[in-house]
Amino acid sequence: MDRGGWPVTWLGVPISDQRGMALVVVVLVMLAVTALAHGLLTLSRFEYQAARAGEDHLASRLAAEAGVRLVLLEEFGSVGASTPPWKRAISLAGSVGGADYSAQLVRLSRELWLAEGTGSRGGIVPLKSGLIAWRLDPVARVVSTAAAIIHEVGASVSTVGAVDSSEFLDAPAISPPGGCDEWSAALDSLLSASTVATTRAVAVGANTLLGPMSLDSLMARVPHRVSGWGTPGPVVLNGNCQTGIPWNWGDPRGTAGPCSGHMVSLASDGDLVLEGGVGQGLVIVRGDLVLTDTQFFGVLIVEGSVTISGGGRIEGVVRATDGVTIGANAAVLGSGCWAAAALASGAVRSLFTVGASWVGP
Repeated sequence: MDRGGWPVTWLGVPISDQRGMALVVVVLVMLAVTALAHGLLTLSRFEYQAARAGEDHLASRLAAEAGVRLVLLEEFGSVGASTPPWKRAISLAGSVGGADYSAQLVRLSRELWLAEGTGSRGGIVPLKSGLIAWRLDPVARVVSTAAAIIHEVGASVSTVGAVDSSEFLDAPAISPPGGCDEWSAALDSLLSASTVATTRAVAVGANTLLGPMSLDSLMARVPHRVSGWGTPGPVVLNGNCQTGIPWNWGDPRGTAGPCSGHMVSLASDGDLVLEGGVGQGLVIVRGDLVLTDTQFFGVLIVEGSVTISGGGRIEGVVRATDGVTIGANAAVLGSGCWAAAALASGAVRSLFTVGASWVGP
């Protein structure tokens, strides 16, 4: 429109040219929106990749930890005893949650082990995790004991009968199943006769026979129970040793009998009274223990006191918190071989972690 010869303008632009200007503005806005959308798309792709990488990282770490847990559950029996320090006893591999894992059990010392796992998913650098575990070693426990009788400071030991540890390192006249060769060489290399005592007092709460394992933990690992009063001894039916019977404690004197190889691992949740009979293995008592004319070969761990009377005889090691009373005709004969054989039970030798902290690479 022309008013008085002058063109009408808006914002300095002739009205006739505003349609072209609007087109330019729209194009500029579209370019700005496109640039913003591209930036958001790039950012979202980056965030997606970061999330995937984080997921792969977490899956790899969890796979490594799963490998550690699985290798700790493996049974390795005598393989562990023969594994030298810093060597691998067990290795395994698998996959979980789409991630691959491998794990190994490495011996650090006689009783300390490193369970180490490696996990990887999505091509990221494999991640490692580990836990320190402890496993009872019979030789290490016997060496830490080095006595026929262990009791806590302040407990009394009445020895009218015999207490003898002079043959602690010798092969006994009656040997445990499998003999003493497995233990004798190691015991001889770590102990001397002069370091073995007849009785040894330890600090209150010290578990020289158990290491870091508490009595509660030990009780939980021993599945079989006896209680009250009884006479232990071999139980044979149709020529077969009936190992499922609680009072069948094996036959240490019958070297060729069906129960000669049966070593018990059992516990009593209260006081226990034994009259006569024989037995071999590991017995834990949550109370007092009384033996009359009973012959036992192995290890006794008693939270209360131990009283041995009549012709009672124990060959191995006695750990009694509240002390021991030995009658006139009774005896405790220290034997490292019998003690090691009794502590070699699989029930008390499973691995358990020391602390809850994961070990990084």
